[in-house]
Amino acid sequence: KNETTVPKGCMDPMSLSYDPSALEDDGSCDVPAEGFDCDGNCLSGTEFTATFDGGGEYWTSDHSWSVSDAAGNVLASGTDYPNGYGTDVVTFCAPDECLTLSFSDSYGDGTTSFVTVTDANGDAVASLDLSTNSFAETALFGNCGVLGCTDEAACNYDADAEVDDGSCEFE
Repeated sequence: KNETTVPKGCMDPMSLSYDPSALEDDGSCDVPAEGFDCDGNCLSGTEFTATFDGGGEYWTSDHSWSVSDAAGNVLASGTDYPNGYGTDVVTFCAPDECLTLSFSDSYGDGTTSFVTVTDANGDAVASLDLSTNSFAETALFGNCGVLGCTDEAACNYDADAEVDDGSCEFE
């Protein structure tokens, strides 16, 4: 009986473990996550980690969060968490600009859940919870310049502010 062995290996040329002699893919391809090199470093920008913590709340299926760049492009997000005290960790690369963290509870019943963004050193750069606002909150982080109220009609207008941080107060 004459059996032929088909060479198996990674057939994805983008993978570190690519085997040009493979004729059958064996599932061994090692492809870096989008935006990262093979060693896990950001190809461009800064590495951040967003952590969603259900905070001991069972009803988290209506919670969602996202990080967006200055143009509104979503860089990282999490949504539709199954009920049951879940957590989620997402590492992403972001451009060196002002970024927005958004967190919402679509049902609006309040929550003990929270989202925290940390830099590569593990230092918190933005954190949101919905304990004071039942539906949604946002926070700016990154290279935002001077934050403050940019509306000249506001009582707390700040002429030095470059980016409006939502803090404007009107009588």
